Amino acid sequence: MNEVIVATDLTNSKIDRQNILNNNFAVSEIEKACSIKVILQICLKYLLLTITVLIYNLSFTRGWR
Repeated sequence: MNEVIVATDLTNSKIDRQNILNNNFAVSEIEKACSIKVILQICLKYLLLTITVLIYNLSFTRGWR
């Protein structure tokens, strides 16, 4: 038998949101996804700071102009 999985709009269903939060696997996957997103945001900020330093010929040891 083929199972049909229907996407649920969690914004409209308090019961479905609670079911997700009671599902340890789902919570674990959400935590992993959030961690990856935070790591990528930190890397992007570091990259942008590095590019800014290179463009304006700044030095972390000299301080900001």
